[in-house]
Amino acid sequence: MTSGPETIKLLLKAEEEASALVEQARKDRESRLKQASKEAQKEINAYREEKEREYQEELKKHSGLSEENTTRLHRETEEVREKMRKQFESKKGEVVQFLKGLVLKVDYLESDK
Repeated sequence: MTSGPETIKLLLKAEEEASALVEQARKDRESRLKQASKEAQKEINAYREEKEREYQEELKKHSGLSEENTTRLHRETEEVREKMRKQFESKKGEVVQFLKGLVLKVDYLESDK
């Protein structure tokens, strides 16, 4: 066994080595955390890109449907307008005659004198 000052030197050396090991472990841990953070960010970005792509595909599907719906609605509206125009033309004469009859019809009321 060693005595006095040599033991203290050995203890100090062991403490320095332990300190260096702890410091290296901290650095390694920080490095692993940074790497894990970078990898997690890559996964997040990939997931975000995938969901954005899916969203854009769905948007394209539905925008196509809305164009089809718009075209269909325009066509149906024109059909209804044409039908109403034809009805107007066919009934116009009858309505005019009916209104003339009402305007020209005069009822004379006899007064009670």
